[in-house]
Amino acid sequence: MSESSAFIVIPCFVAPSKIHIGGTGYFVSEPVAPGQFVIAPTNIHQVLKIDELNNLPANLQAASVEWFDEHFVVSNHWDRECYMNHSFEPNCHYHLGFTIAIKPMLAGEEITVDYRFLLMEGYAAEFLDSVTNQPVIGLPFVEKMARSAEILGQIYGRPKLK
Repeated sequence: MSESSAFIVIPCFVAPSKIHIGGTGYFVSEPVAPGQFVIAPTNIHQVLKIDELNNLPANLQAASVEWFDEHFVVSNHWDRECYMNHSFEPNCHYHLGFTIAIKPMLAGEEITVDYRFLLMEGYAAEFLDSVTNQPVIGLPFVEKMARSAEILGQIYGRPKLK
């Protein structure tokens, strides 16, 4: 059994991405309703602060995801969830390690998330958004949380925050 950083809640599969710069993608095997959890964190052995992360070799720094406010999860064992591709108009939302469906998804649909919620503040992804050709840059933590609260409120039927 391989060590994985996440529990796949909805059956999914890996296949060539439908996003022209995506390479490999991660797809749901069955329909998913808004608000359903697709991926949940598990097997997290260590959370590092930013200064600890910066002292790691570059390959481990590149294998990190921001968990919360300058605290990061680093793993050499990212499993299939690492194939989720970026979109500024995603069908799922990444919130503190959880991937939650934003809109209805059909079986065979590719899972996308907005990488600005995964990247550390100010960190630019090594690619541009495939639709807008704009850079993908990590948001400040406070903005991530405010936007996340708004997105989660919309998913679960609460009005938009002012």
